[in-house]
Amino acid sequence: MTEYQLAGLPVLANARLCCGLEFVPPEGGLIAEKGEEFAASLDHLLRHHFEYNPREAALKRWGWRPSIALLAASLDDIKAARRLQ
Repeated sequence: MTEYQLAGLPVLANARLCCGLEFVPPEGGLIAEKGEEFAASLDHLLRHHFEYNPREAALKRWGWRPSIALLAASLDDIKAARRLQ
């Protein structure tokens, strides 16, 4: 899903998806609850695609800088835990 968002396409996910719904932020697409809602949600995305900013949303959450910041924080936590041992 993030690949589509990085390409600038809003995504539509089924709410029954077992994992991955966290990759569909409001500015990156929609999550449809039921079968009937899925078609209406797809229609909404097609008609209102300009209201979404999926590329920016994906970069803000999963781009290089946020990923490195998360990694650095994890490494700091590991270093701190080792000092306590």
